[in-house]
This record gives sequence, structure tokens and C-alpha cells, in this order.
Amino acid sequence: MNEGVDSPAIRIDPDATFERIMLDDSSWVDVARNWVVGADDVFDHLLQNVRWQTTQLFRYEQYVEERRLSSGWRRGRPLPHPVLADATRAIQRRYRVEFPSFGIIQYRDGTDGQGFHRDTDMRWLDDTIIGVLTLGASIGIPTCAGSTTRSSAC
Repeated sequence: MNEGVDSPAIRIDPDATFERIMLDDSSWVDVARNWVVGADDVFDHLLQNVRWQTTQLFRYEQYVEERRLSSGWRRGRPLPHPVLADATRAIQRRYRVEFPSFGIIQYRDGTDGQGFHRDTDMRWLDDTIIGVLTLGASIGIPTCAGSTTRSSAC
């Protein structure tokens, strides 16, 4: 396909179906497959044009090097791809939250994942919404005591 960055073929599908997977009484994941039309082109663009770097995170009482690559965006800076503006607005509208910035993470292979962990950086918040947009591969959603499923059945 290889559409241009501003191609109308690359867009958010307003009619995409969202499936809510309950993780516990107060935690859930909404999955909307094919929500970004032209996602492969967006992925290729980000892969080639984002300034990727490794970082360190404070985990387990020490700083650890991330194996994954990352980058980020915040208000006032150019977006790495125009469709991310539409995605950000749609997520903010859907969940009635504001995301003034976002991180971009590149997982290159099976050895650069973070693994399961509990973030404590924002433990002072009563309620946290984390928006995740996955491009480049179809993934299973970890649910129900660590199993991976593509449906709400455990």
C-alpha cells in the first residue's frame, strides 16, 4: 500500500467495534482491531522517522536499562505522524481524559519486552487511564491469571 503521510487512506475508523475485557472489578482493557486504517503505513513511517533511543527506568530499587526503544511527544512539538492527532483526540473523547503527551515504544523482538510489573510512579492517583495504541503486529491481550486470550472468555 505505502500511502503518503497525509493520505486520506490513513485514518481512524469511527465505526470500529470496541470489545471490553474485564481484568478485575475495576480494571479493564478495550480492544478495537483495525481502528487505524492504514496502520502498516503508519508503523513503517514511525519506524523510519522517529528518533529511537534506549532509556533507563527506576525499577526494583535501582535504575535498569530498557531493552526496548522509545521516543515521545508532548504538546508544542510536531507529531511523528498526523493520524496520531486524530487517535489522541478520539481516545480523549472516548474516556473523557486529557493526554498532553505520549510515549512511543518499539519492541523489536521477543527479548525486549518489559515483562509484567506494577508501575508505582503514579500511585497517588485514585483512578488511572492508560491509552495504548498498538501498530505493527497482532498481539494477544494478557488476561485471567496471566493467560493470553483474544476474547473476553477466560
